[in-house]
Amino acid sequence: MKISNNLIKKINHSIDQNAKNLEIVFVDDEKNSCKLLDRYFSKIIKPDFRLNVFYQPQIALDHIHCNADRVAVVISDVVMPQINGLDLLKIINNNIPHIFKILTSVYDRTYLVGQYPQSIDTSDFPIVRKPWDLNLLKKYMDRGIQYYTYRTDKILRKEKEKLNEYQFLNMTNFYN
Repeated sequence: MKISNNLIKKINHSIDQNAKNLEIVFVDDEKNSCKLLDRYFSKIIKPDFRLNVFYQPQIALDHIHCNADRVAVVISDVVMPQINGLDLLKIINNNIPHIFKILTSVYDRTYLVGQYPQSIDTSDFPIVRKPWDLNLLKKYMDRGIQYYTYRTDKILRKEKEKLNEYQFLNMTNFYN
């Protein structure tokens, strides 16, 4: 199988573009919380990342499923209509486990475990209590971005190794 240099350049360009326009998704039915987070983090978020804010969990879930390759972090409130935040993160965890997930709530971990025993163990996700310690929330977001970057870099290295192997095979086929 021969791969042209133009195709290799297009694939490399596509890989590089995918590393841009990454997303952090925030889900909370309280509009004031969303506005506060949007205002704060829009100023300090890395340039390659975009913060998307959703008031309705189902719409957020649909967006995350359609953009799973670009979503690095999901931050969700726990108490929401339709889908609570624990169930939302459980769905994401089961379908798109590579996304880093953070819970926010006015309640502590012990209360959440007692209140939502059917949901996944809350120890799976960091919890930032409201009112937020924005520095702590940023720390967890940064950890999620680092995890996403590590995972993406690992995938990109494998893809580039495959391209190099194809290039090598094309060169050896050229001389045969």
